[in-house]
Amino acid sequence: MSKIPGPHRRYPGEFFLKLTRDPLTFFEQLAQRAPVNAIKMGPLQIVVLSQPELIQQVLVSDASNYVKGRGLEVSRRLLGQGLLTSENPLHKQQRQILQPIFKPRNLESFRPAFEQQTHRLLRRWPERGVISASTEMTRLTLEIIAQTLFGQEVDVDEVRGAMDEAVKTFRLVALPFYEWAERLLPALRHRPQRVRQRLDRVLEGILPGSLLQGTEMASEQLRDEAMTLFLAGHETTAHALTFALYLLSRHPEAQRRCAQDEAYLQAALLETLRLYPTAWIIGRRSLTSCQLGEYQIPPNTTVLMSPFAMHRHPDYFLQPERFRPERWLETPRSRLPKGVYFPFGGGPRVCIGEHFAWLEMLIGMRLILQNYWLEPCDVSRPKLRPAITLAPGQELLIPVRAA
Repeated sequence: MSKIPGPHRRYPGEFFLKLTRDPLTFFEQLAQRAPVNAIKMGPLQIVVLSQPELIQQVLVSDASNYVKGRGLEVSRRLLGQGLLTSENPLHKQQRQILQPIFKPRNLESFRPAFEQQTHRLLRRWPERGVISASTEMTRLTLEIIAQTLFGQEVDVDEVRGAMDEAVKTFRLVALPFYEWAERLLPALRHRPQRVRQRLDRVLEGILPGSLLQGTEMASEQLRDEAMTLFLAGHETTAHALTFALYLLSRHPEAQRRCAQDEAYLQAALLETLRLYPTAWIIGRRSLTSCQLGEYQIPPNTTVLMSPFAMHRHPDYFLQPERFRPERWLETPRSRLPKGVYFPFGGGPRVCIGEHFAWLEMLIGMRLILQNYWLEPCDVSRPKLRPAITLAPGQELLIPVRAA
């Protein structure tokens, strides 16, 4: 049986430093180096996959032999046993309960709310001025989640305060080395519980009108699922819309086409998620010994797959650093090998809100571009903040004027 290859460690802690300082570049380098890489980081045995067939094997065909990565296991202290963190059989049971809400035919009933909240946002924009893309898109997605899934308006500033604290904590506890940090800094152990209590107070006011109330769930499980949908459901889409506004502001011809052509708009969003997938890293942990290609993977091995690295792999995308929506009209997504483009994950744990997010993004961007022209953002290459999700690492200010 072949030994799994891996980069040579030049000094102790090298991989740890690369993962903390610039993980995006590190995973891109690994993808260029070999389709399978083994790295050891302290007690962690890590295998990084950049081969589409093996990614598909882990996420889809052999999914039952893997559980979520260590980071999300620790995150249960914040999110409880929601869809993002639970394992089978609870995960399968909860997904079956929640799935009807997110079926494409049921999502059409949300369309008026998506349009209403986008128009409401735009009424607050100046005739000519500058907007913070992240601030505005976060407000939009928060208000949409509150209205569609919880049936009421919320105090956005209050909720954002709680959510911002939760997201910061979530980013922290999801990192692979968080458990080590806890041992060194005992104060960290109490932070997830403190944040969870604050979020509980927010949810108390909005759960009574939730669509989840009609499901067969105990109160604790209801809270966990509501927390997961509220937290994950707004942040990921807000980041995607933020990056879309940024990219289109810097590509005026693409912006014009998006305002007039729904197919091109969809291609531009596919391209946005290719360059800036909010789920930039996906982790699994093997339950038993298994084979990946020619390699034997021991039990309890952490397996990492990076959509960010795969989406920018030159073997699959010509000029991978370039924003070019036309590529999706020339080569439809269905013609790509499975395991190359997976911004929403894959297999039984594919994001349950994928269709919700697509409809939300398409409606939101269409209405924004029909009502406003985006002048170029002066940031030529945005800083990125890769944590549990991929977010802008700086404020992206975009000059706008009413169309």
